[in-house]
Amino acid sequence: MTMELITAKLTGVNRSIVRGSPKPIWKMVVDKSAATTGLANPVMTRTIPTANVFDTGYVQAASFYFGGINADGNTVNYQIIGWVPLNPGSAGGQMLLLPIILAKGVYTLSSMVMTTLIAASFVADTITDTVDRYGTIKYSPADNTPASLILDVRNCIFLTVETDLGTGATFAYVWAAPVDAPLPNADAT
Repeated sequence: MTMELITAKLTGVNRSIVRGSPKPIWKMVVDKSAATTGLANPVMTRTIPTANVFDTGYVQAASFYFGGINADGNTVNYQIIGWVPLNPGSAGGQMLLLPIILAKGVYTLSSMVMTTLIAASFVADTITDTVDRYGTIKYSPADNTPASLILDVRNCIFLTVETDLGTGATFAYVWAAPVDAPLPNADAT
């Protein structure tokens, strides 16, 4: 995404989601990641991230589902970063991007098969979130049904999702969809 596209997006042009749409469009944000290098400590930048990016379309919230490959009980560390555009003011003409860690924790794979198209793939049924920001809704049933996370993403122009394989997992998957509704601070654990 170029700075021109981001500028157009900030002025209301190039919206990626139709407000009030009855069904969200799910996007695979992390596709078969085998990363084991740890999660980043993001810093303010003028460079637009290109890996594992989800365009928020300036909705109120985003919903996430998690999965992976290997076996029930395997874990994956994750981190979801929101990028807020800042006007540089007297600091120069190019926009600055401020990273905000919206959620960070571990998800655990269940025995629920993700899809028959990917061998040994399972949906996460347990998720932790150590950040616990206002507006976060976590559903972590730990009963072999999908866990999910809904985050307040207001002011974020886009999100990036990082994964780091934990115990036993060999690949990670993360899906995201826009949610166009304000959210209370709730925890459905």
